[in-house]
Amino acid sequence: MTDPTNKGPLVVIHVAGSSTEAMVIRGLLESAGIHSPEPSGPDPFPTGTPGLDTAAVNIQVPKSQSQDAKRIIGEYLTPADVLEIQPDDQDPPGSSVD
Repeated sequence: MTDPTNKGPLVVIHVAGSSTEAMVIRGLLESAGIHSPEPSGPDPFPTGTPGLDTAAVNIQVPKSQSQDAKRIIGEYLTPADVLEIQPDDQDPPGSSVD
C-alpha cells in the first residue's frame, strides 16, 4: 500500500486493541509529524453498536518513518515512572515512627 501524502509505502507498526487506543496512538504520531492514515474498518456495514470498542486496529505509517514511530509508541506504552517498592521491615522515606 502506498501513502498518497508521503509518496511512500505504508507498513503496519502496531496493532491497537481498540479504536480508542488507535486514535490516541495516531494522535501521538501526528503530533510528532508522522503521518498515520485513518484506518479503514474491516466491516463494510458497521452496526454502530455503542460500547463494543474491542476490534484490533492496524496502525500504519510510511516505511521511512517506521523506526521513529515505533520509538514513540514504545515510549508511550512503557511507564516512565517506576515505583520503588520498600521492604516491609523499612519505613518509607519521610515517615516518622513515634
